[in-house]
Amino acid sequence: MQSFAEIRDRAAERKGGAEMLEMLLPVPEDTDLAALTDDRILSQFSKRVFQAGFNWSVVENKWPGFEEAFHGFDIGRNAMMSDDDLDAHLRDTRIIRHG
Repeated sequence: MQSFAEIRDRAAERKGGAEMLEMLLPVPEDTDLAALTDDRILSQFSKRVFQAGFNWSVVENKWPGFEEAFHGFDIGRNAMMSDDDLDAHLRDTRIIRHG
């Protein structure tokens, strides 16, 4: 398995050096989770999961749709979603979706 340093060095080489690579990387949000309410923690956690697998700008652009589709990440409301609700999410173009 390659180390993170090896992967980063390869990326820097492909992008024209370490400085160029740094310029291309998004600035991570500095969020104090202890200061957030449960719905905001769920929102931030969900956002980070999507950012781990997608281009960050795609997630950023679609995030308002996630907030709407998941009712502001209200935990009680989302915990009670039915199969029909989940099926509706699969058709909702405001969010990133995959069955």
